Amino acid sequence: MNHPLSTADVTVEPWTEQQFLAAREPWTELVSRSRADPVFLSWDWQAAWWQLHRRAFPLQPCFLAARANGRLVGIAPLCRRQARLWGPLTLQRLEVTGELWREAGTVMSEYLDLVVDRRHEDAVLDAFACYLGSRRDWGQLIAANTRESSLIAGLAERCRAQSPSAHLDRTDALTAYRLDLRGGFSEWVRSLPGATRRKAVAHRRRCPGLHHVERDYRALKDALDIMAGFHESRWGRVHFRGLRREFLLELARREGFRDCIRLSMLCDGDRPVSVMYNLRAGDAEYNIQSAFMPDYSRGISLGYLHIGYCAEALCESGVAYLDLLAGPGRARDYKRDFDGEATEIATLRLTRAPAAAAAYRLARRWRGR
Repeated sequence: MNHPLSTADVTVEPWTEQQFLAAREPWTELVSRSRADPVFLSWDWQAAWWQLHRRAFPLQPCFLAARANGRLVGIAPLCRRQARLWGPLTLQRLEVTGELWREAGTVMSEYLDLVVDRRHEDAVLDAFACYLGSRRDWGQLIAANTRESSLIAGLAERCRAQSPSAHLDRTDALTAYRLDLRGGFSEWVRSLPGATRRKAVAHRRRCPGLHHVERDYRALKDALDIMAGFHESRWGRVHFRGLRREFLLELARREGFRDCIRLSMLCDGDRPVSVMYNLRAGDAEYNIQSAFMPDYSRGISLGYLHIGYCAEALCESGVAYLDLLAGPGRARDYKRDFDGEATEIATLRLTRAPAAAAAYRLARRWRGR
C-alpha cells in the first residue's frame, strides 16, 4: 500500500477492551509508521493508563481501528464517560486515552493524538470522521495536551463540518521544551543564556560533593519514596501517590517497557538530593517527573544543576534530545530558560451537543466583552 488510499479503501471497526489489550504487536508496528509520539502513544503507556483508570473511573472503551486491505492503518485511542458541565447539564464525552481532562489525581500524558500511517492520513481521518459523525452516543470530544497540528485536530475539524452548530475551541495552553544535544555537551553549554549557564553548569564548583549517578527500573520504588519526600517538603503535599505512583510502578512491571526507564540522581556522598524519572525512546529522553531537596544549599538551584548533569550524561550516551515536556515550576516557567525548542500544546474541545455548544459560544462572547 505505497500509493495513497482513498476513503473508500478504509474500513473502521470498534475494538473491545480485550482486542485493545491484545494488540501490542500491531499497535507498536503502526507507531513506527506514524508521527505518533513513541512514549505517550506507545501501547505499553496507553494500556497501563487504561487498565488503572478503568478501575478508578466509569470509563467505556471506544477504541477505533482503521484497516485497508486487512492491514492496520489507523487507531483512534478513545474512551467515553458521562461528564457534568454545569449544574444539571451532562453529556457523553469522548476523550483521547492518556488524560482525563481536569480530573484531579490522574496521570497526565502529553503529545496525545491518533496513531495513523503517515502515508494515508487524509483517508484515515475521513474514515474516522464518517464513523464518528454517524454515531449519536457522544456530545463532546476532548483531546488534552495535543499539538496544534495534530491529527486529532484534523479529525475535530472534519466532525465540526458535519455538525454546523458544533463549537470547537482550544483551552489550557501549555508550552513544552525540548533541548537539542546533537552538537555535544560543550556546544550545548555555549548555546545557553548566560544566567542559565551559570545555574546549570558553572555552579557545580560551589557543590564539589555532588556527583551524578544513573539507576534502572529496579531502583524505582526507592526513587519514588525519595521524590515523594522532596515534593512534600517543597509543595506541602505528596504528588507521587495513588494512581500516579501505581502507574509508574506498573510501567516497570512491563517487560517490554523496562529498558525505557532511566533514573537520574544527583547525590551528595551516598545521599540523593535530586531525582529525575526519565523515559528513553529512540533518540530522545523524556523527563516525566523530578524532585529535589528544597533546602540543600542556599543560592544553588538543584533543578538547573541536575538538568545540566543529565544533559552531559545524555551527550556521552549519544542521545540527541532531552524533552523537558510542559508544566511550569513553582514560581515560573523555568524550562524556557534553557532556550530549547518550544512546542505549544493545548486541550482541543469539540462540543456538538446543542445546549452545551450554545453555552460555550455564549461564554466565549461574554469573555470577549
